[in-house]
Amino acid sequence: MSSQIVNPAAVPGRFGPYGGRFVPEVLMAPLEELEQAYKAPDLTATSKAALDDAKVKALAAFKKDDDTTCHKAIAEGFTKVGMTLK
Repeated sequence: MSSQIVNPAAVPGRFGPYGGRFVPEVLMAPLEELEQAYKAPDLTATSKAALDDAKVKALAAFKKDDDTTCHKAIAEGFTKVGMTLK
């Protein structure tokens, strides 16, 4: 069985030799859930668009160092597609 080694820095949204993310720890779980939800095979085009919109709003809030609005944007995106944050 062969394994493929992937450079973590080559994965979108990751940086550095260890593939870290530059986000506050409090946002890691919601961002991971958003990433997993987006990869769900049964999402409709409308659902993916809602998650894309949530991602754009969350990143805009993150760039302003507004964790509360970032988390709210992610939660609203999940609600639009019928999912909830853990």
